[in-house]
Amino acid sequence: MEASNGTESTPTWLDKAFLERALRSRDEEDVEVTSYQVTRATADGDNYSSLILRVKVNYVRNGVSEMKSIILKAEQMIGKLSEATEKANIFPRERTVLSKIVPKIRNLINEATSHTVQSFAAECLYSHFGSPGNVLVLEDLKEAGFKMAERTEGLDKKHCLLVLNTLAKYHAGSVVLHKLDPKLFDEFCVNPFSDEESVELMEPMFGKGIKYLAQEMENWPEFDPTFSEKLHKISVFSAKYIIDCRKKQDGCFNVFRHGDLWLNNMMFKYSEADQVQEVRFVDLPFGDISDAALDLQYFLHTSPSIELMSQHLFLLEEYHRTLGETFSLLGYKHLHPSLKQLNQQVDKLGLYAVIMSCTVLALVLYDRTEEATDLEKVWENKKAIHYSTKYPKALQTLLPNI
Repeated sequence: MEASNGTESTPTWLDKAFLERALRSRDEEDVEVTSYQVTRATADGDNYSSLILRVKVNYVRNGVSEMKSIILKAEQMIGKLSEATEKANIFPRERTVLSKIVPKIRNLINEATSHTVQSFAAECLYSHFGSPGNVLVLEDLKEAGFKMAERTEGLDKKHCLLVLNTLAKYHAGSVVLHKLDPKLFDEFCVNPFSDEESVELMEPMFGKGIKYLAQEMENWPEFDPTFSEKLHKISVFSAKYIIDCRKKQDGCFNVFRHGDLWLNNMMFKYSEADQVQEVRFVDLPFGDISDAALDLQYFLHTSPSIELMSQHLFLLEEYHRTLGETFSLLGYKHLHPSLKQLNQQVDKLGLYAVIMSCTVLALVLYDRTEEATDLEKVWENKKAIHYSTKYPKALQTLLPNI
């Protein structure tokens, strides 16, 4: 057997035997791997909390030669960032989301319509938990024609509308599924980051991250000194505020959230005319039952192009329209919140949006020609976030709202 390992990050457990287990759809199947090639599926600075590898495998199944490309998402047990991922139990949570919740949401909608609703996420083909490490084996969306959008440009109107229409279907479907099968969501009713230990764990990214931005902003002549003064004040309580926001609020429009909805966590498919047609969500371990406006504010303040960032109203209206259509389709029209309620929930989370703009957006807009931010080092307090030349311009659009 020939194995070509194209990355020094390849874990020792990734071998012929592991791949054969992953490729068997039934225990009795005869699968023999003949060769495989491993490459990194992400670039430096993409800042995923896991090791993401692409493996192209040649194998023989029941006497027939086949080739398949798969994605391996493996736990990286190093440093403070690994403490956060371990505390969040992200691998078992994401396996449940991809293997149980996402397919059931899709099936609910498909059963109610004559049109086939595309899947919301990649299929989980195999999972392993425990020694020597946690790993998910996922469908390679690239093989199906999906690709990531250009991160530093942000998403244009068509991309944003597609994302929000898809999110609305996902949210509405999750609400109905929770009504029908609440036990399915038991492990997601409480966000794992909801205690005092979590505040300390999140402090480097949010508290110290915003403090550093405030210090940098003092040297940016385009900003009035009041902006940095406000950010210094926000930095003191931002980590606790983020954690408190993510707790379920009675009286809100609560859904099963994506939990980390920014453009690095989605892939798009295009027509031959280069028109965007489909979107798939990736990296789904952080969902919980809580305020839908968290997903909306997170997305709207990290992922649209700078030109669109101040034009949220029509995007929210489109989300609300699709939400209503989906609830009506499923026979639960009475669960549809009014546009006024939705806007109130979004407005109430204005500070949450500011914090996302001051932290996550900096990771989105870093330029590959400049020094990349290392998220692991940020969590270790060893290295500050690096800001691209585009970032101050984006903040000029967003921060007047604080």
